[in-house]
Amino acid sequence: LNIDVHAILAVRNPLEVVASLERRNKFPAIKSALLWSRYFIDAERDTRGWSRCFVDYDALLKAPLATVRRISNELGVTFPVSDTELDGLLAEALKVSLRHHIASTDQLARAGNSASPPMVAYPWALAAAAGKNPPVEVLDRLAADLEEVERGHGIVYAPSA
Repeated sequence: LNIDVHAILAVRNPLEVVASLERRNKFPAIKSALLWSRYFIDAERDTRGWSRCFVDYDALLKAPLATVRRISNELGVTFPVSDTELDGLLAEALKVSLRHHIASTDQLARAGNSASPPMVAYPWALAAAAGKNPPVEVLDRLAADLEEVERGHGIVYAPSA
């Protein structure tokens, strides 16, 4: 097809995801936290070597145009619309009023064990979104730990029938 593929990994506070899945799917918090961790770890691992960019969901909502410009610069892509048009499209797509759960990194730090998967992966993700290039070995170790948990307690995520 002669197209370039780029990955944009948007990262949201796990506590917000937990609250959302609890409300929408009635999932227990532990399941949602492990799902968030598994999906993030898999997305990071499966896009290594790709042209990719990590984006903090909070930053995207607070400064959509600036965030999209950063994505454009990091990935070396241009959008076929002016900044004015892009700003309007982003305002239409990113309605803060649709965000039902808000949590801070401080709340996450107080919420659980510092070695739990979200407590390790989320700071890593925020560092990546800030352009700090954190070591992937941290996530590789976390993935191995998570696989051990999954073997002992059943698969955390599975397609529903």
